[in-house]
Amino acid sequence: MTTVLESTLPDSLVGRSVLALPASKDVFALAAARFPDAAWQIDPQEAAARSTPVRGSGGARFRGVQTAVEPVHPELALEPGLVLTGPFSCHARDAQALGLLAVEHDLYVFPEPQVTAHVGELRAWAIIAAKHSWGALLEPDGEVLRPDPEENIALRLFSPDPQPLDVVLERVRQALPSARVREKESGEQAIVATLEYDGSVLLRAGRAATAAPTALKTVDWRDYGPHVYTVEWLPPADLAAGEPAPLYVIARQRAALVIARAMTLLQRSLTGTVLDDDDVIVTEQDLADRVLGRRRV
Repeated sequence: MTTVLESTLPDSLVGRSVLALPASKDVFALAAARFPDAAWQIDPQEAAARSTPVRGSGGARFRGVQTAVEPVHPELALEPGLVLTGPFSCHARDAQALGLLAVEHDLYVFPEPQVTAHVGELRAWAIIAAKHSWGALLEPDGEVLRPDPEENIALRLFSPDPQPLDVVLERVRQALPSARVREKESGEQAIVATLEYDGSVLLRAGRAATAAPTALKTVDWRDYGPHVYTVEWLPPADLAAGEPAPLYVIARQRAALVIARAMTLLQRSLTGTVLDDDDVIVTEQDLADRVLGRRRV
C-alpha cells in the first residue's frame, strides 16, 4: 500500500490517513450532509490553474521558456480548521492493489492529528463516506478499513404530509402485500409485513422528535417535512446474532429490495426527502438502483 501512496501523493502528505472514494462520487455532497459549512478553500479547477507552468513571452530569448510553479493542491474545508487535501487521482490498477474496487479513485488526505482536535469526528464521517461510496479509509499503519456498503438498508422519508397508518398501508400495499397494522405492547402502532424466509419489514410513522438532520439543510425547505416514515428490516431471530453469515447477507439483500420498493411508493404518494440510517440523502436514482439491486458505485 505504501508504494502506491508514495507514487500518488506528494511527499509531504505521505504517512497520513487517506479517504479513498470512487472518482464518480461527489465528495462535497457527502461532506455537506454532515458539515453544513463545508466549502472548497481551493477547488480542483483553481488548484490546476495555479499549478500550470507559466510560459514566458518577454522577447525572443525567453519566449517559450516555462517558469516553474510550486504545485497547489485542492483543499476541502469541512469546518474551520478541519481540512482535507485532495483529490489526488488513483488509477484503477493502483486502486485494486490497495484492495479497492478496480475503478478510478480520488484520494483525500487527512490533516495531521496534532493540527485538529476533531480527528475523531473526521474519522467517523470518513467511514460513513466510504460506506456510501464503496470506498475505504487507508490508515498510516497499513490497515484498510472497508465498511460494508450494504449494511444499512433502513430508509426514512421526511415528508410534509401527515397520514394515518391505514392510509399509508394502502399506499405501500403493492410492495408489502402481507402488511397489517399492528399494535405493540407500548401502545404504538406500526405496519408489519412478514417476509416468507427473511424476517419482517416494519413501517413506523411519527413526527421528528429532534432537529432535522444536517443533510436536509442542503435541500429546499419545501422538499421535506417533520413527518417521518421509517421502513426497516427485522431479521429472523436465528440470523440476527453474530457476524453477518452468508444466509444473513442473502436475507438482507432480499429485504433491501422490499424496503426500497415500499419507500419508492411512499415518496411518490407523500412526497419528501429520503435519508438512510447515516443521515445521508438517498436520491431518486439511488432509490431506483436499490429497487433493482444495482451496486451504487
